[in-house]
Amino acid sequence: MENATKALEMAGSVLIGVLIIGCIVYAYSQLSAIKRDEQTSERVEQAADFNKDYDAYNRDDLYGSDMFSLANMIENYNIKESDTKYYGKIEIKVKLNTQVINATFFTDLSYNESTLNEKYRDLTNAIKDVNKKYFKKTVSYWANFGTSTRLENQLRQELR
Repeated sequence: MENATKALEMAGSVLIGVLIIGCIVYAYSQLSAIKRDEQTSERVEQAADFNKDYDAYNRDDLYGSDMFSLANMIENYNIKESDTKYYGKIEIKVKLNTQVINATFFTDLSYNESTLNEKYRDLTNAIKDVNKKYFKKTVSYWANFGTSTRLENQLRQELR
């Protein structure tokens, strides 16, 4: 009889040990699931914060200046932050519906971020080359001056 009670005590202690180990494993799996959910939600928030800057350009009525700003943002991101370990490169493709006749700078129908910025830099350099000073004012000043009578009056005053 004594052996039977000893056997029951040992079986009970083994059963209690197995139950305790089972509870520990269950608690660990629950904590792991909670941490995994927290990491997933954190990644979603980070993606939303990252996309917030680019969502401003997600519309149908983009102007040319918006396209250049977006291309510049993407080019800066690709240079500074994209690497092959974690971050991927962002690509932009701009397609023109019709080709501009006698165009000097934007002659292609499709561009990516670097070619779009390259053409824009070429255009701004050409404008700077043309933007010489006449009567102590630049060409862009005279172009934005206003009506032709105001321009003529200003030129007369400058000539005196």
